[in-house]
Amino acid sequence: MVNEVGRRIEKGLVNEMDKYPLQVRQLPKSGYPDIEIDYNGYIIYLGMKTSAVKKNSGFRFFYYTSGDKIIADARHLLLDIILTEETSRYWKVDSWALSNLSKLNVKVKKEFNISKSDLLEKYLQIVSSSGK
Repeated sequence: MVNEVGRRIEKGLVNEMDKYPLQVRQLPKSGYPDIEIDYNGYIIYLGMKTSAVKKNSGFRFFYYTSGDKIIADARHLLLDIILTEETSRYWKVDSWALSNLSKLNVKVKKEFNISKSDLLEKYLQIVSSSGK
């Protein structure tokens, strides 16, 4: 439900920004960034993180996986919105913060993914119980 509320807030924010001399575009697919803003040729990428998490936590809260949506040298911002469900279907914004991601100290996690069928390719196998 929080994600649905976040999408509605994002649409409302884009509608409000359209009232100013900005070119605002909601980007396709989920994941960072969500919005591209062009102000007289200066590009800003904005990510929206809407949650009900109110306290500091060591758990992963935000992540970036690919640069498919980033096509310009730009400023990167994150809008963090904290919500509370007051009653069924009514959410209240408790707080928000706009952060400059260029000052973020990141932790890089190296990993790769492989499917089971890829792993069973004959050219990878040294020996197997099937004898084939």
